[in-house]
Amino acid sequence: MSELASNVTYFRHPAAPDLEIIHVEDDTQLRETYADAYAFVALYSGAFDGWYRGARRTWAPGSLKLKEPGNLYRDLHIHAPITVQVARIPASVVERAAQALGFRGSVHFQEPREGGAIAAQRVYAMHSALGDLHAEALVVETRVTEALDAVLSSCAEFAPSATQVRAPVAVHRAREYLREHLDQKVTLDALAAHAGMDKFHLTRAFRHSLGAPPYEYLTHLRIGRACQLLSKGMPAGDTAYAVGLYDQSQLNRHFRRLMGTTPAHYARCTSIKSARRGTG
Repeated sequence: MSELASNVTYFRHPAAPDLEIIHVEDDTQLRETYADAYAFVALYSGAFDGWYRGARRTWAPGSLKLKEPGNLYRDLHIHAPITVQVARIPASVVERAAQALGFRGSVHFQEPREGGAIAAQRVYAMHSALGDLHAEALVVETRVTEALDAVLSSCAEFAPSATQVRAPVAVHRAREYLREHLDQKVTLDALAAHAGMDKFHLTRAFRHSLGAPPYEYLTHLRIGRACQLLSKGMPAGDTAYAVGLYDQSQLNRHFRRLMGTTPAHYARCTSIKSARRGTG
């Protein structure tokens, strides 16, 4: 990370090097900016009025603010100090996503259609992942992909007709790939290539089929495997690396979320049960 002003931080996530992230904390300065890239903006606190496409608008926490190249954006009034995070996305990245999703020509944003709330949720989820420099590549890549998909599908002009993607063969291939590579670093591009489908439609199909994105499914696989190893007596630190997690703290976090207890407590309980079975 690098800093210019005390409340402004610029950084890039290792898993999404094309995106420049700008985090502004408790800002009260009115700004006028020219966009030379697309940008997805997440507002976490405060509120402000701005001029956009000939009208005054108000943004509050949870709002989705989008920028596109060539436009000028001007702040008019700050109601309360704002904390905001901006993801600047090169036009080439957005155009590739649009082409994969069936758009033609340049991408221009309009007022959200049906699905605007989902687009906002996906953009904020993307920012959460981008703000965690230790987040796994598959998590970051999936959230960026889903944010692009949701924004383009609900906020871009001339959206293609909405269709529910069902691709059981591709999803099956993706699931098998995740099972076979749960102890390795998995990228969304590699997963999509193995499944034989572009990453935008694969993430849609995966969610439709399983109700979760690929990285969440992979986490369940890893914790399931961790349970097996812990019950056999493998130390938690070794187990974390054996199932493809960075360290024991990451194992602890996911284990508590999915299993409702710690790896250490789980290991003690399963070892006691095993001992009782052995003496029975």
